[in-house]
Amino acid sequence: MLTYKEKRAPPVLRGVVSHFAERRGDLTGRPLSLALPGRPDQFLEIYLAEPYRPRIDGGPPSPAPELVVVGPQSYRRVELDMVGEVLAFHIHFAPTGFHRLFGPSMRELADQAFDAMDVVGRRAAPLREAIRRAVGFDERVLVAAAWVHGMLEGARGESEVDRAARLLARVGGAMRVEDMAIRSGLGVRQFNRRFTDSVGLPPKLYARTLRFNRVLDQRAMRPGESWTRLIQEAGYFDDAHFARDCRAFGGASPGALAAQAVLG
Repeated sequence: MLTYKEKRAPPVLRGVVSHFAERRGDLTGRPLSLALPGRPDQFLEIYLAEPYRPRIDGGPPSPAPELVVVGPQSYRRVELDMVGEVLAFHIHFAPTGFHRLFGPSMRELADQAFDAMDVVGRRAAPLREAIRRAVGFDERVLVAAAWVHGMLEGARGESEVDRAARLLARVGGAMRVEDMAIRSGLGVRQFNRRFTDSVGLPPKLYARTLRFNRVLDQRAMRPGESWTRLIQEAGYFDDAHFARDCRAFGGASPGALAAQAVLG
């Protein structure tokens, strides 16, 4: 069985980090495969026990790096094989947080995962060692928050595109691109380009992943609620549009995707 913990980032970090999380459990003799649908998250993951063995686009499994950076995913690209003791700590970034802190175009991270040492460089090593020495989730959160705070001085300043991306995430994707561009003082084409560089996915696609995952998250928290009610609350026009996104982002039925979401 797997358990999942989550803690919101302190206010000073929320422009770049949304929350910290940890997944743990003992799967000795009971391996688990977890298919990951398309999702808006960008995060840094540190394995403190057995690394996951991802299978990419149906390929063979291979051990993940000890410290890995994962960009937003636009489709069901990865299936994680988990075995033995599972203990993984995550730093989940705000929509443009990784770009602001470390600078790469997020287009290069979309639908990808890389060894953090190849992306962040030597700055990742102190984090890895400090997280490994920390005792318990709360201490790991403090260590990770201090590491991120130390990066703020060199971070790119906040822009209107950053604020628009955070607002879009906050409302679950329920904003028109044209309205976001106007709020940002940019033309639609320029806004699309800057948004994609900062977030990794174009704004319309990013909004769809937000809306889609909002339904799955709510289903996990409210398993007795009807699909139709959850779909409507997320802003879908009808059940058929959600079914389309299930195929596009998850390649599976709503029920199968909801069962995966319960695992965190």
